[in-house]
Amino acid sequence: MKIEEKKNKTLGFLDDLEKETATLLERIFKARKEIQKVNSEKDVDMFIENNDLEKDFKHITLHL
Repeated sequence: MKIEEKKNKTLGFLDDLEKETATLLERIFKARKEIQKVNSEKDVDMFIENNDLEKDFKHITLHL
């Protein structure tokens, strides 16, 4: 692989990662607001269902 191809591949990866990071920050902000509404087991289930922080990410994986 030529240098330019490697650079372009890396830049593409960085673009993808930047988008995923921005999405993750938005999801964290939303989850912080939503967690305040959790008061029961049903609420917990709804919170988990509606706040999948890593959904559809290609490069980011979270470990809780």
